[in-house]
Amino acid sequence: HPTARHIAEVVDTIGGHINGGTDRELTVFYAKAARSHFRLVLDLLLEMVSTPLFDPEEVEKERQVILEELAAVEAMPAEEEETLRAYGARAFVCGLTGAEVRKRHIFEPTATIDGLLAGYTGPGPKTVLPAQALAKLDFRLVPDQDPADILAKLERHLREQGFDDVEVRYLSGERPARTPVSHPLVAMAREVLREVYGKEPVVVPSMAGTGPLYPFVRELGLPVIDFGVGYPDSRIHAPDENVRVEDFLRGAKAVAALLGRFAQG
Repeated sequence: HPTARHIAEVVDTIGGHINGGTDRELTVFYAKAARSHFRLVLDLLLEMVSTPLFDPEEVEKERQVILEELAAVEAMPAEEEETLRAYGARAFVCGLTGAEVRKRHIFEPTATIDGLLAGYTGPGPKTVLPAQALAKLDFRLVPDQDPADILAKLERHLREQGFDDVEVRYLSGERPARTPVSHPLVAMAREVLREVYGKEPVVVPSMAGTGPLYPFVRELGLPVIDFGVGYPDSRIHAPDENVRVEDFLRGAKAVAALLGRFAQG
């Protein structure tokens, strides 16, 4: 299998999934498929680790990107305690602390149950079995994940667990994208923000939000960045979501300063 695409196509034909993950000193490859295809996916994994066809230049490029992003996360201020206090939580899932919280938050996808609706919820008791139930979910994706592929995996998972009668309705989807933290546009924004705020800005490699980044980054080859005016107690998406007026005004000045820098060429 001469390319990563060939390997992915082989796994797709059997309804499986293959992926990998990297850290500073660790690289992991994994695959998931029906038991009847165990030998095939095992052979693929062995081929990948025993006779890899890596372009040395591409490997070094990817290594530098990973190191830059990890360094950016480790340089971020520790706001975990403020976040827990703002949401009235005692601890993060899996007992994570420190930089590991930030790594999981920034680099890993999520599956969130946003709401559940079923049965009788009015006043007084009512001994009935609900005829139907509704769950609304969202998935936060990371680069190289495809919303259509995630939908197919969700449907397959429900079938494999015996929930063939569950109807899945796809509401919307957006492919993820990310601009390297070493891009010149990032450097320009850091310089502008340093001038406006009078302090060194914090670079976050990726945000757990959704926007139309993919067409610009992947199709047009353009960098995309953003900077905001939130703070740990902004309570994003909550009924009392808020920003501070002074932060809003300073953010407007930062946008104007960045546009002015573009005008200077």
